[in-house]
Amino acid sequence: MANGNRVSGSLDFNPYEVLGVDEKSTDAEIVKAFRKAALKWHPDKNPDRKQQAEDMFLKISRALELLTDAAARAAYDGVCAARTARKIFVQRREQRETENRRRLREELERREAQAFSSQQDEKLAEAKLQKEVERLRKEGSDMLRRERENIERELRRKRDAFVAAKASSSAQCSSFTYNTFWICNIFIIYDILSFTVKGMDAEARLRLKWKRGRNNCDYDEKKLRNIFEKYGQISALVMSSSGKGSAIIEFADAKHGLDAENETGDLDNPLRISWISEKPDPETCISSLNFEEKSTSTSNVSSNLHNSDLNLAKSSSQFADFEAEILAKMTNTSGIAKKQTSADGSASKFDDI
Repeated sequence: MANGNRVSGSLDFNPYEVLGVDEKSTDAEIVKAFRKAALKWHPDKNPDRKQQAEDMFLKISRALELLTDAAARAAYDGVCAARTARKIFVQRREQRETENRRRLREELERREAQAFSSQQDEKLAEAKLQKEVERLRKEGSDMLRRERENIERELRRKRDAFVAAKASSSAQCSSFTYNTFWICNIFIIYDILSFTVKGMDAEARLRLKWKRGRNNCDYDEKKLRNIFEKYGQISALVMSSSGKGSAIIEFADAKHGLDAENETGDLDNPLRISWISEKPDPETCISSLNFEEKSTSTSNVSSNLHNSDLNLAKSSSQFADFEAEILAKMTNTSGIAKKQTSADGSASKFDDI
């Protein structure tokens, strides 16, 4: 048996394949296979392909040396086993990588579907809010119409009562009082309708955002109402149905929205507030408190003018009686002395005027 040390150089072929045997072949089978291959590839029997025959004869000779040496064969078998194990490892790793890529792709598709669903939920929530806002606006328009009708009925009633009370007054006094009365009431109507229309047209719609579950602090509809009710009447509050911390709130008065836009909520999980509707101009925003003060002031002016007109009517009547008395005295007296006596001796009921 040849020694393994005689095998020199790098082995760039498979000795089992060269001799046509496998790993389980015995030494006798290997020698028999060598003799058969040597007869086939001996250079003297292949003069037309001598170089190829020499190369093959060298390979089968080295294969015989390697496989008939127990230590060299065991070392070679170990290398083959390691190569096979590595090949299996690489195949399994590629398989795992394929599975990981598949799982990553499925996870990506799932997240994309979830994000799309969240966007749809947010759009549905905004559509729901828009529907509620339109309903409230319609109800507000009906309320405005009813209030206008009530104002018109009240003004007609006051006008009829005023005309009946002034039927016996002079034309000049009645005309002056009637005009001043209606001027004041026109101001009142203008203020009421201007305020109501501005209040109905103004929108104060805000978007609220926060981090869901941050610092064990979260928001629900009840908590948000408790936070924002201090700024004014809330027309609508819609919570997002997605997993994100989001809500939409609308105030009945635009000024209330301006007051609430700087609210931060809980410091452990602050709110981020942005406008959905167009932000109104603070200088032109009219509050209900200013309207009530202005309406009350205008009503007081109307009442004062009405009382002044009544006093004027009374003074005009007294002046007519006074004028008649003087004319009668001038007719009945004939001289300065008689007039003096009459003036000194009789007291007029208008001396205190």
